[in-house]
Amino acid sequence: MILRVSVILFEFNFFYSKLLSIFVRTKEQYKYMANNNSVRENEQDFKDKIQYGDFITLAKLIGCSSSDSARMRFNRGDSEANEAMKKIIENRENLIEKFTKDKSN
Repeated sequence: MILRVSVILFEFNFFYSKLLSIFVRTKEQYKYMANNNSVRENEQDFKDKIQYGDFITLAKLIGCSSSDSARMRFNRGDSEANEAMKKIIENRENLIEKFTKDKSN
């Protein structure tokens, strides 16, 4: 009987400590979660700006044989592919902005 009670108490304590570890967060964890969410939002905004033909340009920049392999490297999170894609998007936006300014003058 005592053994059974001690096993039940041990299981309860183990479960309770796991439950607390899920809900109790430190300030550092909240800061990390906030930063991580903002990074995800920035990545999603970045991915929303990808247009037709960007992966063809990406393949030429990073030396891939096809746009499909460039897309795979980008989707896997390859740092070279991500940096190149950011430059493609930034340069396209700057070119459009500059061209529309020159056109309006």
